[in-house]
Amino acid sequence: MSLPKPLLLWSAMLLLTAGAGGCGTKYPDMAFPPMGAGQGRIIFFREDMFAGSGVKPHIDVNDVIVGQSVPGEFCYADRPAGTYEVKCYTEGPYSTHVTLIAGKVSYVKTFITMGWFIGHILPVPVDEASALPILKDCRYSGPP
Repeated sequence: MSLPKPLLLWSAMLLLTAGAGGCGTKYPDMAFPPMGAGQGRIIFFREDMFAGSGVKPHIDVNDVIVGQSVPGEFCYADRPAGTYEVKCYTEGPYSTHVTLIAGKVSYVKTFITMGWFIGHILPVPVDEASALPILKDCRYSGPP
């Protein structure tokens, strides 16, 4: 008994693309530029998973696009120390606040939840101990 050709092709494509989160530099190999005086850094990342992989909204910091929430990828933004609103838009804006300290790195994980028509991407601040195990497998998505 043989499998139908469309099923074989679909299976092969799925295997070849599984876990293919971007083509940028992996987080552990990333050479980040130094932060400017008085600046902090926010690293945004999303775990690589199949569910909701087609939902890739922009990430805004104080209404300025700094990147995109893509499974298996990360981006970052350097800003002067202070408090910032981080938003992702799908069916509506979903936001959180991050307080940057000069010379320090803050982490924001984005993840998908069920929505009415499309999944919602929620930004959530996390500590470094929670971020690093996920980031080790993420690739840099580049500037927006």
